Amino acid sequence: RKVNLKGEAFFDITPNPKKPFRIETEKVIIEVLGTAFNVKSENGNLFELAVERGKVRVTLKDDPTQTQIVLPGEKISTSEHQLVKAKNENANYFSWRTQRMQFKDESLSNIVKVINKNYHTNIQLSTQDLGNEKLTVTFYNNSLKYITQLLCLSFNLEQEVKADSTIII
Repeated sequence: RKVNLKGEAFFDITPNPKKPFRIETEKVIIEVLGTAFNVKSENGNLFELAVERGKVRVTLKDDPTQTQIVLPGEKISTSEHQLVKAKNENANYFSWRTQRMQFKDESLSNIVKVINKNYHTNIQLSTQDLGNEKLTVTFYNNSLKYITQLLCLSFNLEQEVKADSTIII
């Protein structure tokens, strides 16, 4: 089983030793070892993989001696012809799939950024100072309307809905 990938995809693979699963991007070869993970491979430059559960082996195409095992809570990317593995600090990395966004003492500007990404929307804050406000909140499978209303109520704000955006003022 082999997939060539350009773009972004989420995989949830059941292990099958008789039929290994491989994903090839422009820069790396990914060997799936029974796992759930997200891969981004865009524009020939960007590569990033984050593991939700299980484990994945990543090998650099240009230098097959560079190989890493990536475990849950870790992510890997390429930089200067190197594989760079790190802890995945972004608690909302898989939120687009789980419909759960959890923020702890997070700036309103970062919260809006995640919401815009997950809901493919254009929420804007009227001032930069407003973006510095902090909030602890969890959204689970909520409508965009509910989320923006809750944000406004939390800070005693209002929203102005336009054809292509929502502005929180």
